[in-house]
Amino acid sequence: METKKTEEPDAFWRNKWDKAWLLIIPGIFLTDIFYSGNYSKFWFWTILISMSVFAILILNRLFNPKYPRQEKEIQKKAFELRYRDLGVFEYEKDGFNFTGGDQPVFCRWADIEAIFVYKKDLFTFDQLNMEIFLKNDPPIRLTEETNGWYQFIIKLKEVFPAIDQEFEVKLMFPPFETNLSLIYTSTGKTQTELIAKYYN
Repeated sequence: METKKTEEPDAFWRNKWDKAWLLIIPGIFLTDIFYSGNYSKFWFWTILISMSVFAILILNRLFNPKYPRQEKEIQKKAFELRYRDLGVFEYEKDGFNFTGGDQPVFCRWADIEAIFVYKKDLFTFDQLNMEIFLKNDPPIRLTEETNGWYQFIIKLKEVFPAIDQEFEVKLMFPPFETNLSLIYTSTGKTQTELIAKYYN
C-alpha cells in the first residue's frame, strides 16, 4: 500500500518557539570565549563571528514576519495530505484491511461488536484513541496518529450512520478527561454493560 509523504523543507521550523532554546548554543560559546581566555586570537574571532551569525539567523526566524506565514502554509499542506491519505487501511465492500500491526488484518464490518473512543492525557495535549471490539478476533486499537485516521473516521460514519457525526468534537470536552464513550454497538447492550465486558 502506498502512503504519501509530505514534502516539508522547512519542517524543522514548523513551531518556531520550540527552537528558541537553540540560542543557548551561541550563548555558551560566546560566554566561554570571553571568560576562559583559552583561545588563540584566530579561534576567538572564528567562534565570535560564527556564533553571532548563528544567533542572528535564529532571531531572524523567530521575529521575521514572513516565516510564520510560510510555516502556516506548510502546516496546512501537510494536514491536507494527511487528511486525504488512506494510510494503513484498504477498503472493500464488506470490510477493511488494516496493516498497522505485525500482520495485516482483514475486518468485516459485520464482525464489529462495539467501538469505543477515549482521550489519553499526554500532559501537553490530549490524544484521541479508538478501540474496535470484534466477535472472534482481538480488538483493533487506533490513535489519531495512525496513518489514515481521518479517512477511516469518514468511512466509519458512512458504514454506520448511527455513529454521532460530531463524536470527535464532543470527546474533546472537558479537556484532559478520558471521556470513554461508546459510539457504536451491534450487541444491543448499554455502554455500562460493554465497559464491564471489555474493560473490567
